Amino acid sequence: MADTIRIAVAQTEVGTEPAANGAAIRAAMRRAADEGARLVHFAEGALSGYAGAAKPHFAGWRIDWAPVADELRRTMALAGELGVWVVVGGNHRLSGGHRPHNSLWVIDDRGALADRYDKRFISYAELTGYYTPGDHTCVVEVDGFRFGFLICIEVAFPELWSEQRALGVDCVLFSTFSEDPVFETMVRGHAAAHGF
Repeated sequence: MADTIRIAVAQTEVGTEPAANGAAIRAAMRRAADEGARLVHFAEGALSGYAGAAKPHFAGWRIDWAPVADELRRTMALAGELGVWVVVGGNHRLSGGHRPHNSLWVIDDRGALADRYDKRFISYAELTGYYTPGDHTCVVEVDGFRFGFLICIEVAFPELWSEQRALGVDCVLFSTFSEDPVFETMVRGHAAAHGF
């Protein structure tokens, strides 16, 4: 196991056009790899866009899902080419008329989908109009370090942070679209309390 790991936290512009989002993500991945990052971490909704900021666009989910899938494939291919892990947020389409998950796709350094974390604790507005909650945790190991994942409002639930500790996580990759500074304060508090 290495003593350290370099993580790039990349904040790209997040809009409703997957092609534009994907291009920005891949540019950030290249820069991060050039600077020695082993893992590149993006925001909630970074690839597909996020319903919180664009509710009229996503209402009813009558969108073209093909560009989301295409941009995800292109992002995975570049992760393999660069040899970096990538964690990128997006809307994950479900079948049978179910609303999508608000997810983090975890892509390994070979360009394969290692796992997907689906936000489990969601707001009332998300539950009633935009998203389906997930039902499982996600932990991946990169170079001997164990990473867990949480999204947005999940920062407010101490039991989720305790769960990460019980799973032996070294670092929680927390993704949010929000610019509210209280999120950073809360994340730092949970990290300090749990030794992440």
